[in-house]
Amino acid sequence: MEEFMNRYVIILFACLVIIGINLLYAESYSEPVKPLWERLPSLDYQGLETFPTGNMWFDSLNVRFVGNWPFGSPEAVAVDTTRNLVFCGSGGGVYVLDVSNPVHPQELSDRIRTRGETRRLFYEDSSQILYIAAGLAGLDIWDVAIPDDPAYLGSCITRYALGVYTSGSYSYVAGVDSGLRVMDVSDPTDPIEVGSCSTPGYALGVSVSDTFAYVADADGGLRIISVSNPTNPYEVGCYSDSFLWFENLCVSGSYVYVADRFRGLLVLDISNPSNPFLVGSCYFDETRDVCVSEIYAYVTCCCYLFVVDISNPSNPVQAGSLWVEGDNPGISVSDTIAFIADGWIGLRVIDISNPPYPYPETCYELPYGASNVFVLGSYAFLSGSPGLRILDISDLSLPHEVAHWDSFYIYDMHVLSNYGYAAAGYEGFFVMDVWDPTFPIKVGSCPTDDSRGIFAIWPYAFVADANSGLHITDVSDPIIPYYTGHYDTPGYAHDVYVLDTLAYIADGYQGLRIINVSDVYNPQEIGFYDTRGTACDVFVSDSYAYVADRDSGFCIIDVSNPSNPQEIYHYIPSYWEFITAVHGFDQYVYFSVVNVFEFIGFRVYDISDPSNPQEVGYYLSPGSSQGIFVVDPYIFAAQGFCGLQIYENLLTGIEESNKVVSIPKFRLLRNPTRGDYIEVELHLAQNDNVGLELYNLLGQRVKTFSLNGLSSGKNTVRLQTKCLANGVYFLRLKSNSFNQTSKLILVR
Repeated sequence: MEEFMNRYVIILFACLVIIGINLLYAESYSEPVKPLWERLPSLDYQGLETFPTGNMWFDSLNVRFVGNWPFGSPEAVAVDTTRNLVFCGSGGGVYVLDVSNPVHPQELSDRIRTRGETRRLFYEDSSQILYIAAGLAGLDIWDVAIPDDPAYLGSCITRYALGVYTSGSYSYVAGVDSGLRVMDVSDPTDPIEVGSCSTPGYALGVSVSDTFAYVADADGGLRIISVSNPTNPYEVGCYSDSFLWFENLCVSGSYVYVADRFRGLLVLDISNPSNPFLVGSCYFDETRDVCVSEIYAYVTCCCYLFVVDISNPSNPVQAGSLWVEGDNPGISVSDTIAFIADGWIGLRVIDISNPPYPYPETCYELPYGASNVFVLGSYAFLSGSPGLRILDISDLSLPHEVAHWDSFYIYDMHVLSNYGYAAAGYEGFFVMDVWDPTFPIKVGSCPTDDSRGIFAIWPYAFVADANSGLHITDVSDPIIPYYTGHYDTPGYAHDVYVLDTLAYIADGYQGLRIINVSDVYNPQEIGFYDTRGTACDVFVSDSYAYVADRDSGFCIIDVSNPSNPQEIYHYIPSYWEFITAVHGFDQYVYFSVVNVFEFIGFRVYDISDPSNPQEVGYYLSPGSSQGIFVVDPYIFAAQGFCGLQIYENLLTGIEESNKVVSIPKFRLLRNPTRGDYIEVELHLAQNDNVGLELYNLLGQRVKTFSLNGLSSGKNTVRLQTKCLANGVYFLRLKSNSFNQTSKLILVR
């Protein structure tokens, strides 16, 4: 027991150290009246994203937030009974649903988006304002008077907002390890923190009645805090016991009903707030939330809804139950309907017109999590659970979903022209027609043991199968794809990257495997490198392989001699870090980083000298960093429960010298380009060493154009593209003083 306590103290100390570091280096933040994706931060000379006042938890360097589609695992729900609306928190966003017909909920809006995670919701019917406890992003406030066009009002950043309750002109926020925070919301466009009261545990939920705030304080039990003077709240009473974990609570009359994770429903008498005491209980396991309506308490647990008769609070009795498979962290009740935010599935609608016999009406499926992302043109293909979601990203600040293709889980996706190729684990390998991204169609498939990674080069798709290595698939006929060759790697194949005639496999604990695929019917391994850790993702550029090695950090491997690859750099992480993904473009590579205690985001490295990469940027993002994809200068990050987050690398195109008066530049005279050449107008500076390079969507340089002999000033040149396939490319002008990139489309 003493050893266990020592470990607990060490872990707690480490958490506090990390929190302190975040406080010290947090990104500055203010609360302007525009939505977060429309805010235009100032940039100081170092490229830090800075705001005039306050604190924000998204620390960054040389990277700025652009927009997001933050939807993921549902955790919170609130109801507007007058207008038959449900607000369902999903990941970092909120869906507004019309439930006039509870059997067929209709989505009205997905425009409510936060920079954090939607942990709890409070809806104020009189003002038609929605208050969001948004985790790292603090308190968000939205006007939902027009349900299909909600308007952002304001934000107030606090340590971590996990619960929220609004009464009068004040919002009360459960701030986990920072206790109760009190916000003046008399002007919702400019909420201000005016008071706080620390608690001994972790403040997870809050409710307010009269002049008291009741806080579910995890292992700290129930804390009752006087808020008669909101600027000076103080504790007046508490209830605590051993082996408890108060998740949330609901106040009704002289009683508070508590969802205790380990002991089920507890009923506490609060008629004397200075001396609350336990009067009754009803045991359940894994209890998550509670809501009270008339003589019944509705309690959600993992996989169950329980209905408890509380007509006699001192003797609560289970009256009914319903199996609702999934994690159920949030519940709200409206007359004869219970709405449950099921973290695994979506919004569950339960008929409780006869409370002892709850009946499932429907389940409105919502996103669960994003594991990877692939970008082509104006669309992002977001893989994860459940299945594939296609987002229109023509407006990067506000991506919107245009299609959803249902599958249990898609690990990876690669799109070429009109077809998408999906690695779907045990479900196999799929070919999808995405000519119309709003209507994807599965047209072919091949069985796999456990496909995890995919890379396509027409007419082949290369599949990384966790249990059986590399499979090569002929997809020349997308309706009838077939395997041509196979190489069984010794490890656990997570990912594959193909360049020229070589396939690079991130093979788990067996490191990087290099396979010659020039003969697609007989692929053979020609080299390997043991990367120390668990190789889970790989990106290759020129003669270097960049490997995300999970708990062992990341490494850069010289593969100029593929039969004898050599490590030239290895980043060793701190013991709590995991490197989960890698992608690159031009002189930068981007690594997704996850921390045991908190989610980290990604780091940007300048690889001009691969043997000595320099960290030049980072962003601490809200979700669990998974896949990453770069289309210069934009970074698309699959953030687990927080969906897709979009950022911009501020180093791309930045002028390094203040002494430069004239800079080179170019423009495409035809775009899309048809035929065998690109026509470009160039404006060159004097004595500038200039080059033009063409990259594909994977960040591979496919062509270099010589500009020797051009004079300073205006030039018009034709660049040959005869051997290049149709598709989207990026033309980059590189000089001593300036870089410029432009997207072009080749059509023949």
